[in-house]
Amino acid sequence: MNSQITYAAIESLVKSAEIEGDTLHCVFECPNTGQAESTKIAMKTANKESIVSSAVDTAQTRMARSLKRGILSGIASAFGTGTVGTVARQAAGQMVDKASKNRVYSEAEKQRAVVIAFEKTKAFVYDEESQTYVHSSAERAGSRESR
Repeated sequence: MNSQITYAAIESLVKSAEIEGDTLHCVFECPNTGQAESTKIAMKTANKESIVSSAVDTAQTRMARSLKRGILSGIASAFGTGTVGTVARQAAGQMVDKASKNRVYSEAEKQRAVVIAFEKTKAFVYDEESQTYVHSSAERAGSRESR
């Protein structure tokens, strides 16, 4: 097996993969032993080499800034620049900032991050006999049994 791990090669080990904000939380489970390993990884770090991901980030940032300027300008027009207008602009600005940080990742970006998270665990090894990844403790147990 080549050293390049693919999502297809590890998909059966993925017990869960949930994105919370910009963090992917993964749990991988060995089918032979049932041993699970959990890890988390920053989605932006995992996809930093992706041109598409970088383009989406840039577009999202620019759209959010433009949207924020439009909303704040509208609020200033409606409520003025006094205390009420200032409070309304601050609240709206915070809401827009929070919403713009909730990036939606594509399935390809998620899979890329799952592979990197899997590599990060270092708990699984490729078993030539079964042609799958197994928990490293399963491989050790198998080598003791064959003696």
